Amino acid sequence: MKQEEKETIALWRLGVLGPLISARLEHGDRRRYIEEAAARLQQQPDGTYVQLSPRTIESWYYAYRHGGFPALFPQDRSDRGCSRVISAEIAEQILRVKRERPRRSIRRIIRMLERAQIVPRGTLHRSTVHRLLLAHRLSARPQRHGVTERRSFLPEHAGDLWVGDALHGPLVIAPEGSLHKAYLLSQIDGATRYVPHSYFALSESAVDQEYGFQQAILKHGVPRTYYVDLGAAYIADSLKLICAELGIRLLHTQVQDCEAKGVIERWHRTWREEVGDELPDEPLPLAELNAKHWAWLSAEYHARKHSTTDRVPREHWLAELSFLRLLPRQKNLSDVFLHRERRVVRKDGTVRFKGGYLEVRPELEGQEVELRFDPRDDTAHPCVFIEDRFVCDTVPLDRVANASRRRRRVRGEAAPDAEPSGLDPLALIEAEHYDRVRPVGQPATTKKTEKKEE
Repeated sequence: MKQEEKETIALWRLGVLGPLISARLEHGDRRRYIEEAAARLQQQPDGTYVQLSPRTIESWYYAYRHGGFPALFPQDRSDRGCSRVISAEIAEQILRVKRERPRRSIRRIIRMLERAQIVPRGTLHRSTVHRLLLAHRLSARPQRHGVTERRSFLPEHAGDLWVGDALHGPLVIAPEGSLHKAYLLSQIDGATRYVPHSYFALSESAVDQEYGFQQAILKHGVPRTYYVDLGAAYIADSLKLICAELGIRLLHTQVQDCEAKGVIERWHRTWREEVGDELPDEPLPLAELNAKHWAWLSAEYHARKHSTTDRVPREHWLAELSFLRLLPRQKNLSDVFLHRERRVVRKDGTVRFKGGYLEVRPELEGQEVELRFDPRDDTAHPCVFIEDRFVCDTVPLDRVANASRRRRRVRGEAAPDAEPSGLDPLALIEAEHYDRVRPVGQPATTKKTEKKEE
């Protein structure tokens, strides 16, 4: 029982005693008042009524006379922490099993004791074990990782830290008419609590996450640090390359450490309370859901004072414009967000891509090339790069057209003139062979032959 509960009960007992402790009593008054109090129903702190015995009221009176108000507090059981249902030996065994492997569940502990025939099957109840473990502070499973110290902080300026994450949203009607689950993909600035971009998509894949990140950069500049979790979309090589090209430090949280992204987790909670709970029960079209979300973001969230910064996010962001990093002039943001895949050009001048074949320049046969493409545009064909240098475009393979297309000879580079080495490998093998098999005493074979005299 908590201390507050004990105090409440003690105050109630003091009220039951009433005149016994506040009035001057004559002979016989104490006995008469105790009997009158015992005859009445007394309302307990929880609202229920109880009829007390004279002996109970008398015991409270003498306890107060000898110990004062603290003596009216309920006393803990003398056997607190010990079970009245199971023996001390079994209780000790349960505690040893739990301490040996703290992550063992109550169900597993009971099964272990039953198999070891320490307790009969079906006699040890979960509630009994739970109370025992709770009394010894062993009921909660320990974390696999130690508790990390956390401190509330604010980055110094806008753009110093963006935090990205996804929130599972409601069912929506996709453009083709089918029902899909929607995902809210967002980035929030840690210093100003401004949301550079946030939108609903039909998946939380790397392609959709990177598209939202691209829109945020396009509208609000390049962040210095991007902090995300270890989801598949955030550990993709494509995001690592994007951040490397733009000079963004990509940071990931530890495993199972969602509290580290408290900034955006709190924003998600605000969205659920103010938007998610107000959505109709019937699924909305995806475009309509995004329209409602953007309206709330602009007219409500960005326009009111934030409790942490004590400033309006939009005004705070605009006041920090001078600290934002702009996209370098030589960078084309669309090119930075292209996905990349490496291929080796086949002998027929083609590369395999998404289950089909694309034609490239024939002279690239046998070379490893890099295909760069927009993952959101299935109609655009990849471009071919070698060592970060554009080489050519690709076209879909058309075998029927190639049957009537005139072939051209691909001339390779001429081999450089080589200085003769003076070694004839076949002559050397021949000489070695016949020297090994010639009869004993016969002179060695030479390549020079004497001219016969005429």
